[in-house]
Amino acid sequence: MTNADDLADARDFDECYQTTLNEFRSLMDWTEFRTAKAALSLTHLKVSQLLIVHSKERLLELAFMVDGVLRSEPGSMILIPQLEMAIQRGEVEHATTLGQVEHIDDFQECHVIYMPPFYLVAV
Repeated sequence: MTNADDLADARDFDECYQTTLNEFRSLMDWTEFRTAKAALSLTHLKVSQLLIVHSKERLLELAFMVDGVLRSEPGSMILIPQLEMAIQRGEVEHATTLGQVEHIDDFQECHVIYMPPFYLVAV
């Protein structure tokens, strides 16, 4: 491969990444945090995990990571290494029970993306 091929591949990836982020942006909804909490309780939503970040931009990046998990193993509840590292560094909060998110006010405004079994939240 030549440098030109590498550059073309990089452009193709960047274009694909931007297109995917725009698709996730279209899935993003504004709500209050109590909706995210309810998602853990409502079995018909099939949400077993909340992944919480602190900006809309980070929410889109998180959606991109989670999409990779779900595409490789549909319905997977396994976290990929990059996501596990983000959780360990405190960049992403991971909750599977309501008790883990009691510290967030029910009326806190947030943006969400529904990607079962995950509910992605930016507070």
